Amino acid sequence: MGSMMASDFVPHARVYVAWPERTDTWRDNAMPAQLAFAKLVAVLARYEHVTLLVSPEQKDNASMMIRRSLTSRSDDDGDLREISMLTLPLDDAWVRDTGPTFITDKETNKLVQAVDWTFNAWGSTCFQEYENDDAVAARVAEHARVACARSDVVMEGGALCCDGEGTLLVTEECLLCANRNPSLSKAQIEGNLKTTLGVSTVIWLPYGLHGDTDTNGHVDNVACFAAPGKVLLAWEEDANDPQHARSLANLEALASARDARGRELDVIKVHQPPPIVRRADEAEGVVTSLEAKARPEGERLAASYINFYIGNGVIVAPSFENEHADASAHAILADAFPARDVVGLPAREFLLGGGGIHCVTLGEPER
Repeated sequence: MGSMMASDFVPHARVYVAWPERTDTWRDNAMPAQLAFAKLVAVLARYEHVTLLVSPEQKDNASMMIRRSLTSRSDDDGDLREISMLTLPLDDAWVRDTGPTFITDKETNKLVQAVDWTFNAWGSTCFQEYENDDAVAARVAEHARVACARSDVVMEGGALCCDGEGTLLVTEECLLCANRNPSLSKAQIEGNLKTTLGVSTVIWLPYGLHGDTDTNGHVDNVACFAAPGKVLLAWEEDANDPQHARSLANLEALASARDARGRELDVIKVHQPPPIVRRADEAEGVVTSLEAKARPEGERLAASYINFYIGNGVIVAPSFENEHADASAHAILADAFPARDVVGLPAREFLLGGGGIHCVTLGEPER
């Protein structure tokens, strides 16, 4: 008996997506990002109900763009019935991090409560004003009609990955970063996670992804559970690439670990795409602001095939315009999730804003 952080692969009642609009994060008045988000919503609506978080000022624009995305894909507007909107003020669109961590019953995997972590914009890494986003978790929990407990620990959903059987994956690079919880030791953070999330084993990977300076190394860019006992790991073969040493260190940590049930982990390597950098036109399209992180030309972006969404019957997987690398990664995901369709979605616009498909989606477990 008891409860635990939901795994990503439990059945969902809905998926939350937040609408982007910051011009100092998203290029060209956020229009390319909005088109990418609209396409994402159109894909998700084939498989589960989508609740879009959107500011009052953007509600009509979001409705129009999503409708266009749906009708460009099909002559049938039926998927519109699977999309609802929750209007609220937003600072940005990273609902995985600003939304609640859902807790489910250990026996039934049904939703029982939620955790509202303190959000400080990744240690004020990306923007300085974040009061609206710190309120998102409570609003989402209220919408889900589930009890929500506020935590004074700074944490984000993308920093946590649970197998649903008592094992949690995190990275030291992120959770021990001084801009989150400087007064807490590693042991204290682990103890809080065990108590709050109902897990018994925390596996600490040393590193996040090279270049993931926005989140200080979230785990959802480097490793995730495909099932209890099975971990997908971002892998870089090239010894001259800075990610190579990080991948090796994370593999060593996983190889020596045991999960909550005492099992060795089956680690599946998912090769990284070739390095992706921000083009001049992409950098020029971002409004310079003292309130937000700079997005310079030539910056290497934290691209990862691990940053995908697990939905009801679907894996929405990132594509990075490299036919061979995309096909190889998607084939591994198809083998790891044989009961789900693997749908590739161009992910460059998410990447330009600092994240991926997993970062902008949040599944709500069924009741």
